[in-house]
Amino acid sequence: FGSQSDCMLRNITATGFDAFVIRLIGEFGKNPVLIKQTVQASQKNKTKSVRPLKSRLQGLKSELRQVSTEIANCLKLARTKGSGSFTEELLAEANALSERKQVLQREIDSLKAEIDYLQQSSGDENLIAEALCNFEESCQHLTFDERVEVIGLLVESIHVERVDPEAVDLKAH
Repeated sequence: FGSQSDCMLRNITATGFDAFVIRLIGEFGKNPVLIKQTVQASQKNKTKSVRPLKSRLQGLKSELRQVSTEIANCLKLARTKGSGSFTEELLAEANALSERKQVLQREIDSLKAEIDYLQQSSGDENLIAEALCNFEESCQHLTFDERVEVIGLLVESIHVERVDPEAVDLKAH
């Protein structure tokens, strides 16, 4: 934010700093405590993201049951003697409800697949450690924008202190 920023350090060479951040993220894969915390956070986020989907799924299932009951009622009335001119209207209503039932079933199937995917994407500690250890190599194959997005998902903030990189070995806190 220019002169309005609280940052005391105005210029950092992007290339060197980017390489440092990418190398640092790769080092996280060697820290078992951090991996365990990452897995726990992943499990917590997964629970949060699945809960509203399950709630929506229950709502759709309830609506599907209601639509199925209405279809059965329309067909039952259409078959009764004395329904006369209403038979056509009842069958048309049953047909419209049947189309709604198909839409609901597709939504339910899609939601089930999404929930299954989220539940299966488990936080395997070895997989996370391997991904982080190979992070530097993987970043070489990404575009700048892709690197920005991936690092943005992993890094909440970066605080830099004024250091002389020639005199100090850069380490993360």
